[in-house]
Amino acid sequence: MVEIDGMRNFVYIFIYLVIFPLIGALFGFIFFSILNFLNGPLSEIALEISIAALGLFGLFAGVYGTVLLFRIDKMKKLNSNK
Repeated sequence: MVEIDGMRNFVYIFIYLVIFPLIGALFGFIFFSILNFLNGPLSEIALEISIAALGLFGLFAGVYGTVLLFRIDKMKKLNSNK
């Protein structure tokens, strides 16, 4: 496991794991609102599905970004030892 390097990486991890899913859920709500306006009243399950689907997409993107951040840090440490 790569040791997290300072406050900079903490901010990046916070953005990846908290902000990305929140933005995804927000886009899910906006998407639902647009569809609700265009197609008439939609059920509550449609709201839950759109928020959950886009929120989970944001979570997966955040986890991928965090893993990529760890890989980049590992490569930097390996290159600095040469």
